[in-house]
Amino acid sequence: MSDPQDIVRQFIDRVNIAAQGSESDPYELLDPDVLVTVIGFTPLSGNYRGRPQVQYVLGGTLVDRFRAASAEMTEVIGSGARFAALGIISGVSATGNDYNKARDTGGFVFEVRGGKIIEIIVYPDTTQIETALFDNKYVETIRR
Repeated sequence: MSDPQDIVRQFIDRVNIAAQGSESDPYELLDPDVLVTVIGFTPLSGNYRGRPQVQYVLGGTLVDRFRAASAEMTEVIGSGARFAALGIISGVSATGNDYNKARDTGGFVFEVRGGKIIEIIVYPDTTQIETALFDNKYVETIRR
């Protein structure tokens, strides 16, 4: 059995290859019943179960909303089958907006079992999703 962190690295590598328009199948590293949770209150936030739904919603977003994108895992926190990581997702949206130009890190939790990723929890920069990918305007809240 492969190391869980190596499987996640392979998954990220394959996502990057696919994002560049080359032939790659990151989804084969996902368990058929994978659960992906995107934390927050954005059009992408929610729970996605199963490879087909993950591919349709998140893979479709990559294709529809990004002109160019890349992901990397910068730091692993913990070990074993379930671990947290910091990572960077950046790119250019389909409308030309920079997505995470500052290359700020986001949080992730991965769980791997039987050589497949069974769960991913993503803690993204929700402002970047709203403004860069969905062209919404940022409005500061005035608190008194």
